[in-house]
Amino acid sequence: MLLPFEQPGIADPRGADMTHSLLTQLQEHKLDVKVGTPLDHLAAITGAQQLCTGSGAQAIIVPNVRIEQSSFKGRSHASLRLSLLSCTGSLLGHGAAEADMGQVFIRNFGASVVGVTERAMGPAIEQLFPNGSK
Repeated sequence: MLLPFEQPGIADPRGADMTHSLLTQLQEHKLDVKVGTPLDHLAAITGAQQLCTGSGAQAIIVPNVRIEQSSFKGRSHASLRLSLLSCTGSLLGHGAAEADMGQVFIRNFGASVVGVTERAMGPAIEQLFPNGSK
């Protein structure tokens, strides 16, 4: 099961777009993944058993991203971390990647948030699931 980037109480207008992109890339890696409902990512640890039971999942992927953008230079940087939790809430593994993206003329920062995050997804997925196929 994939937890969405969105979390209650945190305004993130691009969270749904990033979640959709991550789901698509996980599926391209031949992983059978369903998206759960938004919840506090820390609550996934204590509620892992209920999440797995309710969704039929064998594990939970918890994404976390930090994005920095420069309105002066039009550059974006993303640090993405994917954590894999067992149904008991223990950490099974993680994948992490960073990406940069620059834009010379276009200043659509919302699209940059998703774009730079997408660039980091592939390497993070491959680190988390090194034996996966694409």
